[in-house]
Amino acid sequence: MIIAQYYCAKLLWYLLIWRCEATCHPNNFLRCEVRHIERINRDFYHIEAEFRDGKVGKYSESQYTWENQQHIPYGKDDNGYFCRDSFYIREYRDLLINKNASITSFYGLEYDEEHKMSEKSSHEDDISIESRALYTALKENEWYIETSARQYRLTTLPLNVKVILEVKNVDSKPSSKFILLFPYHEAIHMGDLEVYNKDTGNKYATQFLNCINRPSTECQWNTLLYNSWKWRFNEKCICAPLAVSITFDRQIEPQEFIKIVVNYKLGRPFSTLKDNIAFDDDQRVIFSTNTHLLSGYKIGEQRTYYSISHTSDVEVVSLHLKANVSEIKEKIYMSGPYYHVFPLSLGESLTLRFPYPSSLEYISQAVRHVSIGIWNYRVNEEFLVLNEASEAREYNAKLAKIFERDSAKGTVDTHHSFSFEAVFPQRAKNFYFYDTIGNISSAYLDRNVGDKYKVAYLVPRYPLVGGWKSAFNTEYSHPILGNPLEILLPHSILLYTESYKVIIEFPIGSCDIIVTPPSGIKCRVETVKRHILGLEFEKSIATLHIERMFPKNVEHFPYIRVDYRRTFWWIPKLICTATIHLFLLYIICRIFLGFRRKLESL
Repeated sequence: MIIAQYYCAKLLWYLLIWRCEATCHPNNFLRCEVRHIERINRDFYHIEAEFRDGKVGKYSESQYTWENQQHIPYGKDDNGYFCRDSFYIREYRDLLINKNASITSFYGLEYDEEHKMSEKSSHEDDISIESRALYTALKENEWYIETSARQYRLTTLPLNVKVILEVKNVDSKPSSKFILLFPYHEAIHMGDLEVYNKDTGNKYATQFLNCINRPSTECQWNTLLYNSWKWRFNEKCICAPLAVSITFDRQIEPQEFIKIVVNYKLGRPFSTLKDNIAFDDDQRVIFSTNTHLLSGYKIGEQRTYYSISHTSDVEVVSLHLKANVSEIKEKIYMSGPYYHVFPLSLGESLTLRFPYPSSLEYISQAVRHVSIGIWNYRVNEEFLVLNEASEAREYNAKLAKIFERDSAKGTVDTHHSFSFEAVFPQRAKNFYFYDTIGNISSAYLDRNVGDKYKVAYLVPRYPLVGGWKSAFNTEYSHPILGNPLEILLPHSILLYTESYKVIIEFPIGSCDIIVTPPSGIKCRVETVKRHILGLEFEKSIATLHIERMFPKNVEHFPYIRVDYRRTFWWIPKLICTATIHLFLLYIICRIFLGFRRKLESL
């Protein structure tokens, strides 16, 4: 009897723990911390969590399975631990379980049970300067977002995102500042941010309050906060969001509404469901997001729309049924509406899985060398191109047939990359396209775009199959048409680029160098020394580094304006030095011939 009562009580306890965890949402005050994680496979983990009252609940396949919905490759280490794109980084429970308990910490700040923002007192030493700056910016002005509509166009790459906000100034004074927040998993491959007024179309100035870069290794936990678990991490990486300050063109009066539109692009939004598939199988990709729009202000009503090219076989996966997604019209899905969304809330994790027959190539690194001569400047571009699509098995015998069949139709419906679209200046000549092992590839002129550009298709010697990477080079020369000189900023291949560097070498004797890059890009000009015939000359080199560059329309290509003055004082010096070298060579030859004649006469 006692044994039966014991097991009944234990069963009731497990049911209570399961019920408490299942109903944990922003209105509940349940707090939980993860003590142990055991990885089962790519998608599933066993989790042991400790609740606020000290009780421990274990979740496994038999009781509660936590599914890794996000499938973000940069968020895992060799031990199977991962850094999810949940951005409440100071509380361990929200990072791994993401149930959004009401006491939610974020970027060194926290919201209490009444959802009032305050600085954290328990982790005072961990609040960085950026955290305090963000706290000050959010508290400087009070805003309320009446309605929010977010739209993802999951049809092409790069992915276009559009957010329409109707905001209200609930402060007691006029304000012209507004803070936008972008989650970490979007910020690391986001670009081309544009904010404007929906009614007038006036663009607003933006300022980045912090800098978000993709970590060099896998994203790891903050070892200063979680060293009690004794995990060995290579580096510290806090998955903080990107904060952007918007400056309106006028002061917004108290209780006044304004509609703003936010447009931006995502370079690598998809990951493949399977790493390896048969050559003839359809590729399925995963798009991960959250039901709530991340914001530092309260939102009255929020909806999210997803435009998908394939209406059939679309799978929606979420941790709870509250992440309801419905098809409102053909090829358009909607999540929501959600009402009274509290600040810094991400809602539920949401994953869409659907067919995507196209390739997922992007440029990991690109370096552009521009060498300015007397009459022409020479451009040499180096690319490291990767195709993140699913790797195909048994493709050797079928690849040529598929390419030949689809090329005859003018379209290649496959996730392998056979060609790249590239844009060159109209006056470019002496063009070469080859890979690093010497295979010369083909280039076909497609069309002319106005008087400035021409579009070509670059066909590599070997197709870029899913899961492959390759390094390519392009070279061409362009005449110098005057001073100041305008050099095209983007490289030739129209693909999303994570890291792009431009190196401009000026001729010897250049002075008064002024390099004017497009807005938001920093330029560094340094002087290096070169030796010619024993003489030391100085040569100027300008370097520009760009993170997350997106292909633009040809009409909106930016330029680098280069202004310099060339002096020829070094030419007489070089001629004199060469004359001295020739005279010394003549003397040495005369002496050598004299000794040789004396030896022959003996």
